[in-house]
Amino acid sequence: MQPAGIHLRRAAGRRGTPQEIREQATGQRILEVTVANLDAALELIGNLPEVVDAYLSAATVHAVFDAHNDERTVAGSLIGTLQSHGFGEVSVVPVEPTIDDVFVSLVSSQRATPSYRRIRRSRRRPQPRRKAK
Repeated sequence: MQPAGIHLRRAAGRRGTPQEIREQATGQRILEVTVANLDAALELIGNLPEVVDAYLSAATVHAVFDAHNDERTVAGSLIGTLQSHGFGEVSVVPVEPTIDDVFVSLVSSQRATPSYRRIRRSRRRPQPRRKAK
């Protein structure tokens, strides 16, 4: 039986560390945010324009951003936004994605699974059905 990393690399058609595979596959990086109220933070983070995706990971929020954005600028935006909304202590550090992070990213992009941000912004009012004539 082969390790999951080998299967992931084959599925992605790429080689390297999880960080390298994620950047090659999606052009994205991750900042890990630690705060007291994860659910409230997740909603705020998911609505920031520079954040592509946000999700819970253990006792933190992972904020995914495009690799072409400056990491310090994105981290500053996260900290400023959270502190302006009453979050006291906020810790933001860059993290290497795990194999799980990369796998979910690759599967989501292939299936076009909506992220938190896409789900939240794509809600539309249902259109009334027209009667057939």
